[in-house]
Amino acid sequence: MKSNSKFRKPTAAEIEKLISGGCSCDDWTRILVTEGFDPSRCQNVTFSGNVRLGTFNKLFNDESGVSIRSGISDAHIHNCDIGSDVLISNIGDYIANYRIEDDVIIKNCGKIHTEGVSAFGNGTEVAVLNETGGRSVRIWDQLSAHQAYIMALYRHRVKAIRKWS
Repeated sequence: MKSNSKFRKPTAAEIEKLISGGCSCDDWTRILVTEGFDPSRCQNVTFSGNVRLGTFNKLFNDESGVSIRSGISDAHIHNCDIGSDVLISNIGDYIANYRIEDDVIIKNCGKIHTEGVSAFGNGTEVAVLNETGGRSVRIWDQLSAHQAYIMALYRHRVKAIRKWS
């Protein structure tokens, strides 16, 4: 989600449009949307928990050249932040407890969920360039292969490595 996104509660008209599109929610006050949100881009969605939704304006072209508009269809979304121009469709069970960034496509899957606090590997030490260990590199989401190589081979350059860690 863009850090400058401002959220608001959906209007009564937007909620009506969501409901007419087959969407449901036990407590619409727990749903937040950004300005420019188009409720027609959500079809057959069950919302539960705290959900924040971006705008859905982008058109995606799949590998066959078929155009698909961003939005959410045939899914259950629980406690999620959904960024702008996201395409989520055909989720068999649910997506729960995720922050889905802008321009993401999630299609045709059963269940995606997290439990507890997760960093998805950030901060984990991984042995590289040596299967027996000894050249560990702490990984993070923006780590490139080049950086890992330099950190493993030049670990004796403590000041330089510390700037990345």
